[in-house]
Amino acid sequence: MLEASTSYQRAYSRVSSSGMIVPTLFGDCSAVHDVWAETAQDAFVDITALLHRDSEVDYMIGIDLEFAIPDGVVSLGREPPSANVHYEELCKTVNGGNLVQVGFAAADANFNVLGVWQFNLQFQSAWRAPWHAGVAFLRDEAKLNLEEHASHGIPAAQFIDWLASSAMIRNPKITWISFMGYPDFGFLIRLLTRQEALPVDRVQFLNLFWELFPRSFDVRVFTKLGRCRKEVIHGGLATVCKTLQVERVGDAHHAGSDALLAVRCFHKMMTDSSDFVTQIPRYCGVLYGVVVDCCRCP
Repeated sequence: MLEASTSYQRAYSRVSSSGMIVPTLFGDCSAVHDVWAETAQDAFVDITALLHRDSEVDYMIGIDLEFAIPDGVVSLGREPPSANVHYEELCKTVNGGNLVQVGFAAADANFNVLGVWQFNLQFQSAWRAPWHAGVAFLRDEAKLNLEEHASHGIPAAQFIDWLASSAMIRNPKITWISFMGYPDFGFLIRLLTRQEALPVDRVQFLNLFWELFPRSFDVRVFTKLGRCRKEVIHGGLATVCKTLQVERVGDAHHAGSDALLAVRCFHKMMTDSSDFVTQIPRYCGVLYGVVVDCCRCP
């Protein structure tokens, strides 16, 4: 079990709804804090301490991953026609793929942001073919410093060990917020289960997802499919952000910024419509693409 770190002694506090003092890690809780190999264990200690501080508080954690798909994998170039084909595409992406960046944005039930962490994992561009489009995207579009990832990135096995021993997994007090989150959770599930590949069967994958991440909402279920909303929003996270008039903190295609943006978009939809709030429970646990339409209905 991770032990308390000294960084909490430097933190300031707020009062939770239960009246307890809940520390927040940084003066600007919405600032994205880069985590490298040297600081990764302390970051997990801080997150775990935060989640354990008040047992009466429910938390939300936005999640986003940046990753490199395996050599030779080619996208369909169109929306997969069924949940099973979505899952087949997920397996191609995840099996043999590499995590490059993982973002977590923690907030309380009132959407007060408590901290945003961007874990930078060990990745070398030499692990892919020189013409690999995904590496070019990470370097040229996302503007990730791949040399820094190679020299100071967190080894994936060490990252997943810390994640598994944190308070984040199998925690029913946490609601995970993603945007088209099945590749994000797919990578984490493959690593958490210590397997080289995801299960062949989609339903087996979903059972693992619901076990490891008991509560979750996928923003794209509501925006692109129009569930619980009158307005459908086509396009990616940047388009959704612009339509909902949600301001980004940090850079696009960076995991910490995108994780925070997912939480803020979800919050905006909740504040825009009381009907949305009452209707969303049936979509808890639904991952866009790989779950047909309603909670626990594969």
